[in-house]
Amino acid sequence: MATRIGDVVRLVDNDGTEVDAVSYGSNSDAFDPSAPDVSAGESLNRTDLVADTDTAIDWAARAPTPGR
Repeated sequence: MATRIGDVVRLVDNDGTEVDAVSYGSNSDAFDPSAPDVSAGESLNRTDLVADTDTAIDWAARAPTPGR
């Protein structure tokens, strides 16, 4: 069984400027504490599409919603 350790996902614009990021699991590159790791079959989703606090509270494990 693979060990899940976490990672960071960064969204950058055409100029390479970071516009958003999320770290999860044991990774705290984007913010500390990081968002929780997710189980197989789940995804990490924003809890509010308008507010962005740049903290783990912005993210929650949920069922994936491909294409939304």
